Amino acid sequence: ELRVRELTLDTLLPQRMEPGETGVVVDGVTRAGWAGLAGLSQGQIIQRINERAVTDIASFQEAMQAIESLRPDKVLFFTRYLRSTRFLVAEPTWDEVEADQ
Repeated sequence: ELRVRELTLDTLLPQRMEPGETGVVVDGVTRAGWAGLAGLSQGQIIQRINERAVTDIASFQEAMQAIESLRPDKVLFFTRYLRSTRFLVAEPTWDEVEADQ
């Protein structure tokens, strides 16, 4: 439901972000999935998931594995896009996730 890619200079410059900024870029999202319903969309930069900093693909994967393991009622994403920052709250439906597996 959610695909991300590494943050590159080509992504940072148009968004007026400094070269040392960290995170991952949303590369694709299923609109009807829990991430899409929370408001995540292509081009947003995820910098934090719940209490975990997202600095690269590996830290994103670790944060998502922790979410899958803990199965919280809500997942908080801190994102940046252009000059705005947003907190997006996703409410995963774990019964549907189990049915898909």
